Amino acid sequence: MCKETLETCLEELIDQHIATLHAMADAAQSDDALMRQEAESRQAILHYRPQGESEVNEKLTYIAAYILKTGNALTPQEMDLLLGSPRRM
Repeated sequence: MCKETLETCLEELIDQHIATLHAMADAAQSDDALMRQEAESRQAILHYRPQGESEVNEKLTYIAAYILKTGNALTPQEMDLLLGSPRRM
């Protein structure tokens, strides 16, 4: 927990996600439980509301690095979460 709150801070969410990605890379086969855990930790980061400009930049930078490293694309719903507002079609 961070800064005298009961909320998990962005840094902890990112650390959890990185640990899960490493576990997936180390596994001989992608395990369903690991894939679920990765998706849950990624969703936690996307749902996290940054506390100031520094965390906004950290969140965007981390998600950009995740996309570049994995080659995975965000869904439209994930993009809405990341950008903080629904996109109009």
